[in-house]
Amino acid sequence: MKKNSKEFEELRAQFEHDLVKGENMPYVGAQPEREPRDSHYYYTNGQINDLFIVYMAGYQNAKCLARIGDLNLNE
Repeated sequence: MKKNSKEFEELRAQFEHDLVKGENMPYVGAQPEREPRDSHYYYTNGQINDLFIVYMAGYQNAKCLARIGDLNLNE
């Protein structure tokens, strides 16, 4: 998945939705504020940035498992 691709932006929007809604996400006490597109980071808050990196890793792991047939996802 490439940064700023449609898939990336959809994942980012879902992450922000999940973070604000608080479902299965830790409380961080801050709103997700995005960094500029050319930045090496995703969010201004370091804790939220780290959570998004882990969120992306989980997403990619689920995609990989779906491709080898161990998980059924509707892609």
